[in-house]
Amino acid sequence: MHVRSTHLSGSSRRGLRPAIALGLITSRNYQQGRRSQASEQGLTLIECLVAIVIITLTVVAITPPIMLATASRIQSRKVEKANQVAQGELDRVRLLVERGTYALNDLPGTTGAINSASNISSFGAATGSPTGGLLYSTASCNTYPGTTPVGVTDLIRVDVDGDCTPEYVMQVFRTPGYAPTPPAITATSVPFSFEMGVRVYAYYPPPQAFLPLDTTKASLRMGTGPLDIAGGKRRPMAVLYSKMARNDSSRSLGQLCIQNGGTTAACSY
Repeated sequence: MHVRSTHLSGSSRRGLRPAIALGLITSRNYQQGRRSQASEQGLTLIECLVAIVIITLTVVAITPPIMLATASRIQSRKVEKANQVAQGELDRVRLLVERGTYALNDLPGTTGAINSASNISSFGAATGSPTGGLLYSTASCNTYPGTTPVGVTDLIRVDVDGDCTPEYVMQVFRTPGYAPTPPAITATSVPFSFEMGVRVYAYYPPPQAFLPLDTTKASLRMGTGPLDIAGGKRRPMAVLYSKMARNDSSRSLGQLCIQNGGTTAACSY
């Protein structure tokens, strides 16, 4: 049996050398082309700078609206809490009056002259210092109401989160009202009906200066600074007025009629 030899002759080997060399060159060029193509797929320095500029402009454009929205939301929460404080004080006094078990010291101070018909909303703002005095709190540090009525020009500090540190100050006041027996009520008489007002201001602790107080309610608007300051005065965040009358007295309706401007002859007293 004859075995075919696989050895190539010298001329054949010389013929393969150019083909092998060409193949190596082609493979090298292909690898270099891939590396070049891979490097061209990356970001250039200019493209990176353009991307940074675009991101910066976007952040600068959206930051002010976000800050304004956040500030307005915080201000809305303060106003809402101030309204709750004012409504809570009115409800506290109303509950005492409706039960009929209250003394003069349980009520706020009075405004104007005895039996006057002055408008309670026109009464001036408080002038007392908000850094001391009574504290209205949900915690054990509560010192309001005290043994004597709070003066109409005094401020009551209000703690809403129970840490014995005030977040608000409020001014409470009422008209002298009417007693069960006409025609007059004295400064020591317990009224059966009267008008009551509550103004709640934001509390800013020292070293911030205490600004004079105004009686016009602050208007909510867009902004990042204090929104309750106007004309160099601090405006209340909540202002509520209400009429109070005992419901266990046969003469309550007549007293309320007189309080609203009627006379003893015209009202069923």
